[in-house]
Amino acid sequence: MNFAQFLSEKINLSQSEIELLMNNCSTHNFQKKEIILEPFSLSKKIYFVEEGIIRVFYETDARDITLAFCEKNEISLPVESVFYDKECKFGIQSVTETKIIKLNYAVWEQLCEQNPRLLQLDKKFLIENIRKFTEHIYSTHFKTPKERFDDLMQSKPAIFNKVPLNTIASYLGMTQETLSRLRAGK
Repeated sequence: MNFAQFLSEKINLSQSEIELLMNNCSTHNFQKKEIILEPFSLSKKIYFVEEGIIRVFYETDARDITLAFCEKNEISLPVESVFYDKECKFGIQSVTETKIIKLNYAVWEQLCEQNPRLLQLDKKFLIENIRKFTEHIYSTHFKTPKERFDDLMQSKPAIFNKVPLNTIASYLGMTQETLSRLRAGK
């Protein structure tokens, strides 16, 4: 499903509304492990994953931590940049070969003002992302490694076939050895 089909199905936009939106988008292809957005940079764009898998991450001196995965038909955006005009601490990287649709958030806002259905989608997207991050925080602090593993297997099974184990382990907040043991037990 491409971005236009996604929007059409999610909010039933007219063809002219879809064309207006698509005229303000740009398509970018990324190879595996290519940086889409550097950490500590400023970007006011929405990133729609049309194909592939991306990860949201940050780096410390000691390690690289994965905060989220976005698969086909999911959206990511650098919240600090878009809403607070600050550098985003997090980066975005392709995990697989990836096709991204980029849209300037200011254009999205203008289109939302003109079309209440887009505004509803914007609100749903923000609420869904808050829910996902809240669940991830809860999971990391209050669930066992096995429960976290099982949750990810249920919600994003394709991740296990396409993403390196060290990246999945980082996201789940466990060592790669623990993840390997859990996978072997399945």
